[in-house]
Amino acid sequence: MSLWLGRHFINTGGGGWREGNRGKKGLSHGFRRRNLDRVLLPPASDSPVKLLEGPSMELVKNVHSGLPLPEPESDILRLSLIRGDYLYYHYGCDGTDDCGWGCGYRTMQTLSSWIILQQTNRKNHRVPTLKEAQEALVEMEDKPPNFIGSKTWIGSFEIALCIDKFYDVPCKLVHVRRGGELLQKVDELYLHFDTLGSPVMMGGDNDNASKGILGMCSGAENHYLLVLDPHYSGKTLDKGYAHREGWVAWKRLDLFDQNSFYNFCLPQWKGL
Repeated sequence: MSLWLGRHFINTGGGGWREGNRGKKGLSHGFRRRNLDRVLLPPASDSPVKLLEGPSMELVKNVHSGLPLPEPESDILRLSLIRGDYLYYHYGCDGTDDCGWGCGYRTMQTLSSWIILQQTNRKNHRVPTLKEAQEALVEMEDKPPNFIGSKTWIGSFEIALCIDKFYDVPCKLVHVRRGGELLQKVDELYLHFDTLGSPVMMGGDNDNASKGILGMCSGAENHYLLVLDPHYSGKTLDKGYAHREGWVAWKRLDLFDQNSFYNFCLPQWKGL
């Protein structure tokens, strides 16, 4: 089943597709990739940046930079990554204890930081707080008034609504009926990173932990997603620790829950 929601083309493929609380609105669809030369992991500055008001900790910029490839470089057939800077938002990074429910909000904040850092003339130069995101969803009538101040988590659809409202950036939503079909989306995800290079949010039902996706890699044996995990909680971490502990890591497609559906939220803004 396909329908339009504002500037968002929605293709649900039938059945329930929305993570968490079912909503009354909508998902998207693919187009063909073009081949580009293989690229390498970009160098990046580690200078901490704050885009939240209040007592937020210093956040790591471009936490994936320097991460080893998932297979020996001689075996890498294709690699495509995020373009431009972003900040790693995670549990508790603004002093709010959101462990167990805030991962979707934190992924939204990471995507927001990327949008802000791409353009100095954006209408909004702040990353929304968790409460501001809740207020926006109530204002858009996607959630009831008692959603504000709750510990109800959000998924790809709500993140698309927030990104569009706060930054006037539409998002493409892609539905995968089960993890065993992720392989069918390889070309579409490569197309996204090759042509736009924006970070992606990934959510699901059985596997309902929100994730940031920063790139794709294909080696001699497997396809991989570069996963940014917002579930870290603690003091400011450095990139080396994040790499060692797997807070940013390559994950084979066949290691995702093969019976969970997945949704991807792809901001339609081109990276620098």
